[in-house]
Amino acid sequence: MGIIGLFGTKDGLTGEAAIPSIVVFIMFAIMWGVNGWSQSMGSPPAIIALSRWFPLSKRGTYYGFFSASHNIGEGLSFIFVGSIVAAAGWQWGFFGAAIAGLIGITTIILFLHDTPESKGLPSIEVLANEKIPAKNQSANDAQRIALRTPAVWILALASAFMYISRYSLNSWGVLFMQEAKGYTLIEASTIISINAWLGVVGTVVAGWMSD
Repeated sequence: MGIIGLFGTKDGLTGEAAIPSIVVFIMFAIMWGVNGWSQSMGSPPAIIALSRWFPLSKRGTYYGFFSASHNIGEGLSFIFVGSIVAAAGWQWGFFGAAIAGLIGITTIILFLHDTPESKGLPSIEVLANEKIPAKNQSANDAQRIALRTPAVWILALASAFMYISRYSLNSWGVLFMQEAKGYTLIEASTIISINAWLGVVGTVVAGWMSD
């Protein structure tokens, strides 16, 4: 979240302080890379937490709801950040996002617990009357099997290309709607957020169907 907040300091870096533009560009490229690397750590721990708290027979449904939170957050961020930028300037788009992220982190620390056992409860398999899976292979063996599975690579590549088009829309859509179609910042942000809201339906239905 600190990385996101630093993006709002660009004017201070390129004003009379006389820091060369190429240095600022490199700094921001590094910060953006660290931001992406940090965000990549969000999904795996969340999936592990889901597997510890929800039974296998219903895990797809709950994962669908979990995935929907990503779309809900993205949809709200367009409206939230767009409103802040319109009211206080573009820097506060980054500062506001960083503050919202800190609130989310605090909520997770306070309310997300490691396992049912850590709170004095039986394991989720016992609670759901499911057979406890036998651990007949190490995590490294399971990872190697996954890497040798063509379907995993197909899904990974499909996700990567989907994100290219998605980020293109998210990054340039608001600007296009303003400059080419004459919408205000808040109107353009609201229109682009529709994509994220409809994604909620897709993720929830996909999770339910997988179960």
